[in-house]
Amino acid sequence: MIINDRKDLDAAPDDVRERFVNSLAGSINKYLWNGSEWTLEQNTSEIERFGFTLADFPDAPVPEAPAYNPDERQLEQEAEEVRTQRDALLKESDWAVLPDAPVADEQAWKDYRQALRDVPEQGGFPTDINWPEKPEA
Repeated sequence: MIINDRKDLDAAPDDVRERFVNSLAGSINKYLWNGSEWTLEQNTSEIERFGFTLADFPDAPVPEAPAYNPDERQLEQEAEEVRTQRDALLKESDWAVLPDAPVADEQAWKDYRQALRDVPEQGGFPTDINWPEKPEA
């Protein structure tokens, strides 16, 4: 059964109406990240669409505040992406440190690869990376 407005809701069987009203109650209280902390906000747009007010839902459930910081999650994701890129550059340069590699400056390649391994230690990691310059082959 599709419920688009209050008329549909009033015409619905009791069990459907009860489930729908419970769902509406659950849509009121939401936590939003404001850049430094989670804040509880009430969104009444859904209940108003069906002719209800907050007074109709005095016991609307309040969800538990999330226990994570989305900014930290974003940084963790960026760090993983940078490490993946770094790992790809290391893999691309594996050949240069083989004993019979045709390179003019073996130490330059070793230094390059060490600088890649040190990328996570940079002060701006993971948002401001100074990528080392690849030596000439």
